[in-house]
Amino acid sequence: MAASSLNNLVNNSGSSINCGDGFSGIIRIAVSITCAHTPPLGHSQVEYEHDHEHDESVSAAVVAADLISSTRLALKLDSVHTEYSAQYFLDKVAVAGQSLTVKECLEFAFKNGIPKAEDWPLLGSGVKPSPSHKPALVSMRGKVDEADNFEQVREVLKDQPVGARMHVYTPHIDLQQDAIYCGPSGEEAKFVGLRDGIVLKVEKISGKSIATVKVWYKKEFVVVKVAVSRMFYFSHLGIGPAGLLVDFCIPRLSMD
Repeated sequence: MAASSLNNLVNNSGSSINCGDGFSGIIRIAVSITCAHTPPLGHSQVEYEHDHEHDESVSAAVVAADLISSTRLALKLDSVHTEYSAQYFLDKVAVAGQSLTVKECLEFAFKNGIPKAEDWPLLGSGVKPSPSHKPALVSMRGKVDEADNFEQVREVLKDQPVGARMHVYTPHIDLQQDAIYCGPSGEEAKFVGLRDGIVLKVEKISGKSIATVKVWYKKEFVVVKVAVSRMFYFSHLGIGPAGLLVDFCIPRLSMD
């Protein structure tokens, strides 16, 4: 189904599409929509589209800082939501010509500590602190674990959020609204890449596992409900077999 057809469907409150995995979600107002039938393996209607404005290092730094904030609050290591400096990761961890990852940022913070956002120049401000400036560093001992599957993630989510990356397809992500994000289902689509995010919770809706994910997309956080069980294999793009959510990383903060 083309994007124009999907828009026409959205505007018709009596329309619905059948989803191969049996999931049914809501899009915009009173429209029942699901992820059509599962596409054939290696379906060629999905092509890659590079987003020239996406900066992987900025994304990793922002998501890592927010994941630290959310985790410390969930574990009651901070009494209120405290913002930590994403720019500090870019200044202290980033290496020219190499992209940062969320895991690298977390490991640096656990080893060296990290300042609060208020104690370091703002992200993207271009301000460089003087060599003599020594910010107060918040110590946060711990380690980073990786989950092999979503069942492991489900257990961790009972206590804290989990880092992840999400396969992002357009126009699906842009038409999201209040729908469940299922990715492409046979219609023409563009794969814009993996985007860093934070899995906040998982719940059962109509018998299906749906994760609420905070994703860094187009230079801001967007909150998306994601169909956990959806699997893809696009051989020409080197994708899969994989779910929409991959590369789970768990910040294991010491409670001592």
